[in-house]
Amino acid sequence: MTEPTRLPDDLQRPLGRLRRRGLLLACLRGAGLASTGFLLAALVVGWTDLVVELPSNLRLALLLLMSAAAGIVPLWLLVEARLRANARRLADLLDRAGRTGGQIRAGVELAETWKGQAPSALTADLTRRAIAASSALAERQNPAAAVPARPAFRPWYTAAAVVVFLLGAWIVWPDLVSAQARRVFDPTGDHPRHGPYRFEIQPSAMEVVYGEPFSVEVRVHGAETGERFDWVVEQPGRKPWRIPLIARNDGAHAGNLSAVVGDFVFHVVGEKGRSPDLPIKVLLTPEVRGVYVRLDFPAYTGLAPYEGKLPEGGPAGVRGTKVTLILESNRPLKGGALTVRPAAEKEEAPPREIAMTPLKPEDPRAVAGSFEIDADLRFAALIEDVGGLRAREPVTGRCLLVPDRAPTVALAEPPPVSYATPDVDVPVAIEAEDDFGIAGVKLYRSLNGSREIAQDIPLDGADPRMPRLGVELPLSQWSLAPGDEIALYASVWDNDPAGAKAAMTPVHRITIITKELYRELLRQQETIDDLNDRYQPWLSQLAELRKQVDQARKSGEAKDAEAVKKTLREMVERLQDQLKEPPVFDADLQFSKELQELLETLQQAQKEAEDDDYEGLNQLLGDEQEDLDENLKLPLETLVKLYRLIEDETLYAVLTQIQEDLAKRLERFKGKEHVGDPEEQRELRALLDEQQQVRDALRRLLQDIRDHAAQLPREDERFKELVESAERFATEVQESDLDRKLGECEQALAGNKGADAAERARDAAERMKEFLEKCCGQQGLGEQTESRLRKFAPKMVETVNQLLGGRGLPKLGQRGQGRTGGFRSGKSNVGLYGSKQRKASGGGRSDKKNQDGVPIAGGGKMDDVEGFGMLQEFGDGDSTGVPYGALPGRYRGVVRDFYRKVVDDWGKKK
Repeated sequence: MTEPTRLPDDLQRPLGRLRRRGLLLACLRGAGLASTGFLLAALVVGWTDLVVELPSNLRLALLLLMSAAAGIVPLWLLVEARLRANARRLADLLDRAGRTGGQIRAGVELAETWKGQAPSALTADLTRRAIAASSALAERQNPAAAVPARPAFRPWYTAAAVVVFLLGAWIVWPDLVSAQARRVFDPTGDHPRHGPYRFEIQPSAMEVVYGEPFSVEVRVHGAETGERFDWVVEQPGRKPWRIPLIARNDGAHAGNLSAVVGDFVFHVVGEKGRSPDLPIKVLLTPEVRGVYVRLDFPAYTGLAPYEGKLPEGGPAGVRGTKVTLILESNRPLKGGALTVRPAAEKEEAPPREIAMTPLKPEDPRAVAGSFEIDADLRFAALIEDVGGLRAREPVTGRCLLVPDRAPTVALAEPPPVSYATPDVDVPVAIEAEDDFGIAGVKLYRSLNGSREIAQDIPLDGADPRMPRLGVELPLSQWSLAPGDEIALYASVWDNDPAGAKAAMTPVHRITIITKELYRELLRQQETIDDLNDRYQPWLSQLAELRKQVDQARKSGEAKDAEAVKKTLREMVERLQDQLKEPPVFDADLQFSKELQELLETLQQAQKEAEDDDYEGLNQLLGDEQEDLDENLKLPLETLVKLYRLIEDETLYAVLTQIQEDLAKRLERFKGKEHVGDPEEQRELRALLDEQQQVRDALRRLLQDIRDHAAQLPREDERFKELVESAERFATEVQESDLDRKLGECEQALAGNKGADAAERARDAAERMKEFLEKCCGQQGLGEQTESRLRKFAPKMVETVNQLLGGRGLPKLGQRGQGRTGGFRSGKSNVGLYGSKQRKASGGGRSDKKNQDGVPIAGGGKMDDVEGFGMLQEFGDGDSTGVPYGALPGRYRGVVRDFYRKVVDDWGKKK
């Protein structure tokens, strides 16, 4: 619309105000109509999409259409308002609002038609007056009355109603309204339709390395039991594929991909809805998935090639070992670079650059490079994929050069000091070891210092790295006499091609002795367990034989009869071998007679077994078992049980002596209430350890006394008093204040209270000596044991004396008479070979053999401590001499530690 150009200013001002108001209200009304239309259209689209899912393209088109409509309506109303806002129409609106009867319109028309000239002056004056009156009348009119605002606000009321409706719907159905709003106003975004599900999706990773597996865990809230869910995977350029999710027992669903090779998005879908898309990114940088190595060792080592994972400390091998490093990746590889340099940082040798190539052309995900070990090395390997991308970090490691060490060799048998009678064959066992192989073994021997004779020992069939070889020295063929001495040593060398390395054993000596001296030495090594083990097994074997006879009698089958005959043959052969052995103790003379009768019975049983007379055979064996129970089993078991109490008496004397010695060593702290010197505090801590060991050993000993006494038949009047005496002794010691005194001494030692510790240790020693009289004195536990032994088994008394004498203990009847013997081990590392061969530690025949069937035995370990014999030079005169070897194994640690400390202290004093 064109502005009136000929209207006077007084008339133009009110018309202009009215025109501007009209345009503003037209814009306001157009915006209201556009907003209302847009909201209603969005509501219709959202509702329609809820009922029937609309494609995203259609929703986008509708959104654009609604936006265009919303922009056109205000513009159209504005244009229309401008066209209608001419001077005459505006004047009509003012006339209508002010009910002026058209005066303003008339003034406007006069102003538009008047040219400034009139036929007469009167006419001109009247025209001017009419225009002025019209202008004044227009100024007085209210524009709001001429163009009211209410029509402009009506669309906004409708829009507000639609907004209130949507707000109420959102309050009632927030998820529904929010989901549909996103789908309507963001049609290109990934906004699933509203459904009953709420998804919790946990992918294994948001960024997956190329070739890695991928898994997802989904929990769906709002789903019905047993409802099925799938996940849809989409990749660029590929058709989406649908994969079922596996329902788990915990209510979750799971799915996985074996290998991921590209970016993808996925969502979870059910019958009533789906989840938003979740993007997963693939990292294409090659990564090392596995590091493997192959080691090819030099031929002389005899080692098979090693293939497997790279060891934690790196591969190791001797000089010349070929190392092949294999790296596996998640992506196809073009190759790699392997750098090898000396491990020593000061080495100036240039690094070796080795190209790594695909291991298999058809599957280039693994590359390999090789080098030889010539020193301690460090390596770094970096892979490169077919696209030229390199791994982020190299694989680093080291290689160790293993030296070819010198071999070791030992003469396991005979021991370094051995004795043999001239009529036996002495086994020689050589044990060698080398890291890669023994090339040869020689045994050297000489007689009475004569020239050495070397003998090659063949390695046929032996493990070259740890050969166990055996030969025998046929002494019976060498015309030896008591006093002759044979010196032995062995030499070995390895197979190192760079120069063989050798090793030799110390010289072992075998002294030829008489049979009488052999029996005496053998007796010193025998224990009560050895004596028991010689005879006790025959009782169980006879009982087992009777079971076989009864089985054969009942079944009547040939295989059972043959089993009985075989058992009889084996028992007769073993029994004959044992009866050939000379007796060691007087008990052997008595028990051997019983075994001789058993042998005769078994030989008679063989005849009856051949005649299939199982009734007579069973009767014969039953009579023999009754005889053995009475004449062998009962005396043997009684001897063993009584001897255990003698051992308990011995141990109590040892513990008393240890406590007394500990009290003597604490005397130098008498004047020190508190020990502050660090060195003296260390000594007190060492004495505290000894005191604790004595206290613990005493507690165990008291329980052992009860246990050993309980093994005796209490109902037998001959043992009732002894059992009660042993239990009474253990109870009196346990209920006395001795344990408290030992504990108080420990507390004083722990608090570095020297004077208090010395006093408590002396009190405990005196208390133990009081009980020692009850144990070893007249009418004590030892006297009770000896008395019962003499009454029940008088023939066993000399055997007990022989066992005690072999260990430096006083004989029965001489208990409590002070020190009578040295501290001698009952099991020394001395070899004895005679008609009854034994290992250095004693206790039976060696049955260990090498691959050629030659007996092989290991050297015994020395139980005693060097210097025990020195204790007699400063021992207490009223202490009981106690041998270390006579003690039960569970107490030897306590006693050994005590004597070792005494010997060390004695050596310092000298």
